[in-house]
Amino acid sequence: RPGLRRMALFLLSMFLEANSAMIAASTTCADEMTQSELVAVRDVLVIRCLISSAIGCDSPGIACPATIGLTRWILCSHKGLVTFLLKQGISYDELDWLVGHVPELMTDPSGYMELLSEKIPMTPTERLVTADSLVRMVVLYGQRSESQSEALMLGSLSQLIAGFFMVLGPSGVAVSTLISENNDSSMDATQISRQAALRILKHVSGVRAYRSGLRSECVVALQKLYRLCKGEELVGGLSVAVGSRQKAVLREIQDAVTKALSFTGTAI
Repeated sequence: RPGLRRMALFLLSMFLEANSAMIAASTTCADEMTQSELVAVRDVLVIRCLISSAIGCDSPGIACPATIGLTRWILCSHKGLVTFLLKQGISYDELDWLVGHVPELMTDPSGYMELLSEKIPMTPTERLVTADSLVRMVVLYGQRSESQSEALMLGSLSQLIAGFFMVLGPSGVAVSTLISENNDSSMDATQISRQAALRILKHVSGVRAYRSGLRSECVVALQKLYRLCKGEELVGGLSVAVGSRQKAVLREIQDAVTKALSFTGTAI
């Protein structure tokens, strides 16, 4: 019922504006929760609900314009919401919907860089998943500021190189022992890292030729990954020693790297 949904979303937008005015006029906010933080927490919750409803209700290939419009309005009204979402964790389906319908994602590059730094406590798997999200946003919407896009791409690909051993999985140890901290996930940390790595390599293939600086950053990282797969490179002073189980993973990563390099027009 698209008409009923549009009416509900219109009322929701009015309630959000009224609530924002009430928060701004309030003088009883707790010291540890400022007015802007209250609004940010509320908006993140609303955004998650909007995305979940869109994923569950929209027909394939058909999205609700009212849901997209309200989502874009909220994200544009408050800088840093996407950073907050990535920090909390976002599923691939939610990310795909955001990237496919919200071009205003590259509004907080400094916040994104903090996610890749050591300032925010995150596990290697979480950083790799965040890097996957950022690479996709940079490839699609980073043309407005190539210098910031190149910095984000370099930081994201550095996370992929640093997490190479996590992608391979521990040698001689059952992979299932590395359980993800996300209780909703049916995959262990190694599987999540591997999926994120393959997605990053797929997104890198989409960098257009006219973005020469960004493509150069990608080529350098891809060549380093290729040498890692061939055992010709060191990470943290350690060589890549693999068992029979990791050899298949190495071949899969190497094939993805080779394909990405071919898209950039670079010979191995």
